[in-house]
Order: sequence, then C-alpha cells, then structure tokens
Amino acid sequence: MLHYLKNRLKEIFSILIFSLFFISAQGQGNYILYGFRDVQQGNYLNPAFTSKAKIVIGFPGLSNLDVSYFNTAGTFSDIVTTQNGNDSLKLDLSKVISQAHPVDHVNVSVNQDLLYVGVRVGQSFLSFGVKQRFLFRAFLPNDFFKLVWNGNSPYVGPPLDLKATIVNEDHFIDYHLGASIPVSKAVTVGLRVHILQGFSNIHTVNNLLQVTTLNSSQQNFDIVASTDVEVNTAGLPDSTGFDAGTYLNSFKNLGFTFDLGIDFEVTKQLKFSASLLDFGSISFKENTKTYKSKVDNLHFNSDQIDFANNDDPAKAIGDTLKEIFNISDFSQNYKSKLPVRVMFGGEYYSKDQRNRASILFSGRFYPGYFEPAVSLAFDRTISKHFSFKVSYTYIKYDPINVGLAFALNVKPFQFYMYTDNILGASWNKQRLVQVGFGLNIRIPDKKKLKTDSSND
Repeated sequence: MLHYLKNRLKEIFSILIFSLFFISAQGQGNYILYGFRDVQQGNYLNPAFTSKAKIVIGFPGLSNLDVSYFNTAGTFSDIVTTQNGNDSLKLDLSKVISQAHPVDHVNVSVNQDLLYVGVRVGQSFLSFGVKQRFLFRAFLPNDFFKLVWNGNSPYVGPPLDLKATIVNEDHFIDYHLGASIPVSKAVTVGLRVHILQGFSNIHTVNNLLQVTTLNSSQQNFDIVASTDVEVNTAGLPDSTGFDAGTYLNSFKNLGFTFDLGIDFEVTKQLKFSASLLDFGSISFKENTKTYKSKVDNLHFNSDQIDFANNDDPAKAIGDTLKEIFNISDFSQNYKSKLPVRVMFGGEYYSKDQRNRASILFSGRFYPGYFEPAVSLAFDRTISKHFSFKVSYTYIKYDPINVGLAFALNVKPFQFYMYTDNILGASWNKQRLVQVGFGLNIRIPDKKKLKTDSSND
C-alpha cells in the first residue's frame, strides 16, 4: 500500500513539474529593465523613471509581455531524465535531494500589459494602464522531496520536517495610475497606485507539519504527525467544475497597492535611485474556501490508508489525507499580501551621456525568506534609433546570469526585447529562464532629444 501511495505521489508531482516548466517556457525581465531609460516600461521597476518620450501608447496586449521562471532545486534536466534504451522521460528527484538545500523555491511570474498610455505634462510624466498578472511561489523543504520521491518507509525514526512548505498564488487584473514628478533640479519622485481585481489566490497562512514514522510491526507503520495547517483559497475550481465567466467577472475580490520611487542626480555623470514595489494586499470575499486542521497532533496506523479498488487515486489521496489529518473546509473573507520588492541602483554616465555603467541591488520579501540579487550592467545609446544594455546578475543558487536588452526606435514605433539570462535559450539546463518584449507607439520629446541631436 505504501508503495502504491509513493507511485501515485510521483505521478502527481510529475504533472506539477511539467506544468511549471511549460509555463516557464514563455519568459520575464526582473532586473535589466531597471535604469534602461530608453524604454518607458522600465518605469514599472521605479515609478520615478521616464524616457525621452512625450507620448507613449502601448499596442494592446503587446506593449509589455514578460514571464519568468526560477527554480533553486535544479534545472529541468536535473529533475527529468531520459530512460535507458528509449527517448521517454521520467521524473528523478534524487539529484535534488542530494543537493540538500534546506529549502528550495519555485517562482513563476507572468505580466502582460492589456493597455498602456503615458504622456508628458510639463516636466512631469503621467501614465495609466491595465495589466494582467500571475504570480506563483512555492517553498519546498528537502524533506518534502524525500517524502514525495521515497515515501516515508526509508525514514523510520527521524522526523520529516515539512513546516517550510508554503504555496502562494495570485492571479489578478491590475489597474494602475502613475506620476513621475521632479521636485527639484536633482530629485524626481514617482508614485503609482494600483486597484487590483482578484481572480484566484492560494495563501498559506500556517503550516506546522512534521511527520514521524515508527515501525510498529514488520508490515505496518505507526505515523505520528504534528500539524497546524491553514490555507486560504479563492477562485479555484471545485467539485462543480470551472466556470470562466464567473472567474473573470469577479469584482468583489478587490485590492490596493502602491509603488514609490526616487531618482537623484548627484552630478551630470552620477545618479542614485531607489524604489519600493507592490506594497499592499487583496481582500478576497467571493468564491473563497479555507482549509484548516482541527487538531494539533495525530497518531494513526498506515493500514488506515487504503486506495484499493479506486478508479481515481488522486482524489482518493486528497480525500484520505483530509480525513486522516482531520482538515475542515469553510468559507471566510481574508486578505493576501503581495511579495514586496525593494530596489537600489547607482549609475555612472560618460561625459557625452551615451554610455552608462550601473549597479543594482534587488530584494523580495516572502514569508520567512528574503530573496536578494545583485546586477552589474553597461548600456549605450548608439543613436536616437537604437540602444542596448548588457548585464550580469548574481542570484543565490544561480550565480551566473548574463542579460541583454535592446530598443529599436523607428518613428513612431518602438520595439524592445530583454532577458536577464541569454543562456535561457538552453532552457532545460537553466534555473532561471526568462525573456520579455514590447511594442509601443512612441513620440519623442524634442526638447529632451535636442541635446543628443548633434551626436547622431
């Protein structure tokens, strides 16, 4: 029976892994657009930034599309291997387990502009947009992979600590209004406010789960579990199925967030900047369901788990675990915070302002975890028609990421493309896989281009 459970868990986990890598194949730029001033959408990373444009109108659905995938546990080829003698693939978590990271995390992010309009008013720049966003974060301790891959029988005696297992997901529409305003010759501040329309959410409130397996006889095991679990969900399919109309027309799950930014010119050749992004939360009131354990400690025998003569093992696993761990489900209103991000940058310009060397520190705040990254970059304005940027980004567990971005301006159009890891073309061998692009109608500000015209 335990062998059967182990195989079913492997199948379910295989589907999860393949699904995540499928999503990742679509691409995001989280670092390189910061300070790439030829592209107005760099303003998303610091609302104080503006390009040399008077008007920017994004092509609907195409003004900015970026998707990213990052997995500290390993690359696709680390997790999925080819079976001997044929080309079929199989899941193999042995390498992930042997790496022995205390906690691995998987991040998937999808951002798509549905509408974007920006206009310069005097020295200020105002913008309005509508964006679709999807965020998925999973924190998985090494003991989680052990339990999924090997089952519990090899770990008789020592506890398997699953307390760090956290899954959070957000899917929403983001209506945003921003302003970049110079407050002096040297200082520009930015503010962007967001009204969020929540579609779906998974919010892990609490997970104090620890499983200890004791050998009670030759065939059976006693399992002792300490559990204090609470997970809020909204908008997820239930036993009645999925209704796209209901999902996309939910206007009761509303949220509010804001971004702040500052851009400080020390001299003509030296600038510093900083930003705070996604500070706020979404309140979920419609199609909610909370799963919560009723007791803190459980003791049961493995022969209580029985999947025999069951045509739906996945459902049987869920139903059985729900019964064993005594989990209740009910509806309630709740709030879910977005992961806050901070960014600090410095730029050094050549005398002709065409070349820039920069450094960026970025950090995201997750429950119980802070994700830092450092980028070094160089960008150059070749002419008013073309600019490019190259970067190197260090991220924990993935220290080598070489990025590339460029912007092509053929009046009145602008096409730009970027990636934080050009090696992501070999996506099956990379922990970070991402790319992004955009297409704008862009009217330059002649006053701001005047100083550059003599150099073109």
